[in-house]
Parts: sequence; C-alpha cells; structure tokens
Amino acid sequence: MNITDFYDPIRSILGDREVHGMWNYSDTTLASAVKTLFKVGRAPQGYVLDGVGGTITPDVQAGNDYALICYDAALLLIGGEDGAIAYRTRVISVHDQGHRKRDLLSELRQLIYEIRDGAAIFTSTQSFIAFLGNTPASGDNVLGPAAEFTTMDLQTGIQHLAI
Repeated sequence: MNITDFYDPIRSILGDREVHGMWNYSDTTLASAVKTLFKVGRAPQGYVLDGVGGTITPDVQAGNDYALICYDAALLLIGGEDGAIAYRTRVISVHDQGHRKRDLLSELRQLIYEIRDGAAIFTSTQSFIAFLGNTPASGDNVLGPAAEFTTMDLQTGIQHLAI
C-alpha cells in the first residue's frame, strides 16, 4: 500500500476542496504528515513505512488502523493552520475566529483517544468497582479515591462549614 492511498481520506476529513485546480494541502504536505507519523512512532503497531518509496507494509485494512493514520495525519496538518485571523482592505473585511481549527482539533483528538484507549473511562464494571474499593494505606476510608469526590469544604466570610 502506498501513502498516496491516504490522501483522499485526509483531504475529506479536513474539508480540503480542490478550488480552481488547487488543493489547500499539496501532495507533498500530505506525504510529509503520513511519513511523520511513522518516524515519531504514532502509526499503529505492526506497520512499516519504506521512507524512500512511500510503501507501507503490510497493507493497512479499513478500520481502526486506517482511521488512526488518517486522523493523526489530519491532526498534524490542522495544528499548523492559523487560528483566529482578521484582515481588512478598503473593499473587503474578513475575520475568522478560528472555530474550524478548534473544532477539528477537538474532534480529531477525541476520535484518536476513543480508538487507542476506548470510549469509556472504566472499561468494565469491575474496573469501576476496583476504583471505588481502592482504599488508602490507612484503611480508614471505605470509598478509596472516590471519597475525594464526595468531600466539600466551603468557607464563607462568617463561618467555616465542612460538608
């Protein structure tokens, strides 16, 4: 499989449309993003990139591994975009508050997290129970670390109230 197979999905994720025969992200830029994933160790395990020819072995099948490469490459590319920007001329005034970049960064980070780490904080009922039952060394706290979330200390100008 060649890294060029990832260009269209990455462009689709980023909303990169070919306007007047030009893309926002050139093929060279897309190739650089995909190659960077492999060089910095962010590509899925078990895949190797031939840096000279741009060939990935074994072929990446549709699914989580394919999605990770696309999402991580898009994340690298969107990180380099301008956030808020404004310019004004006599004829036109443009102001972009950076919502597109912020929203894409947030969504891509969430999708990557869900694929790598799962969609839930606790993977099972047992892991949640283990979290609740993990008692400190003193043994005086039955709820373990969850007790930290059940204690509130409120201070007012008049008196001190512990709940």
